[in-house]
Amino acid sequence: LAVTPVLAGAALDRGLWLTVPVLLAAANLALLLVVERLNLPEPEPRHPGAPIVRPLGAPVLWLFVGIVALYGVAESVYANWAVVFLTEERGLGVAAAGLALTAFWAALTAGRLVVAAVVLRARPARVLPVLAALMAAACLLVPLARSPRGAVLAFALGGLGCSAVFPLTLGLAGRRFPAHRAWVSTALFSALVCGLGAGSLATGLLHARLDLGTIFRLAALAPALAAFLAVRAAASGAARERARLDPA
Repeated sequence: LAVTPVLAGAALDRGLWLTVPVLLAAANLALLLVVERLNLPEPEPRHPGAPIVRPLGAPVLWLFVGIVALYGVAESVYANWAVVFLTEERGLGVAAAGLALTAFWAALTAGRLVVAAVVLRARPARVLPVLAALMAAACLLVPLARSPRGAVLAFALGGLGCSAVFPLTLGLAGRRFPAHRAWVSTALFSALVCGLGAGSLATGLLHARLDLGTIFRLAALAPALAAFLAVRAAASGAARERARLDPA
């Protein structure tokens, strides 16, 4: 993710735009062939003859689904519209815009490593709303970027905020529903993809009437609401833990 924008910028500068999708297709084909040869274990034990009752009625599951979908909306604005925003509205070159997007993905990756160390000492449920709030703040700061350096800094901050929202939500949901971990993970990934698609499409529709700087500010609402849902999910988990320790 971090390297692709740089490759795309270099390919566009040389008139070789088709190189990048061809390389991506070849890489995906290679991964497919490797995974097909692996003997992967079953993620959940099978229950022959017994119906599997999924936790669809659990309110906290839908809190997690909402967090991930809202995160996807915000990430899609960064990932799919950053280059358009920086080239069309800020007048930066494709290479500079690609570098800012690379900074976003690199900060996202580095942020996940940092958060992985942080959650050894802090509860993930407390870290999650902080990251979502940071995402919201970064969305408000992106429209202020008017130079290559400012764009890199603003998008790096956005990547840091985005970094571990999805993995932390995935881990918390899996811990909450250990008997349905694989199914819940699939549901959350589906919610993420829906958020990504809805966010990118909505941005395109809004762009017919609004500039992208305004849309980035509006996009801050999604992670702000995700932070609120994360607080609700944490409160639900704390109440459940208290009930477990003191059933009376």
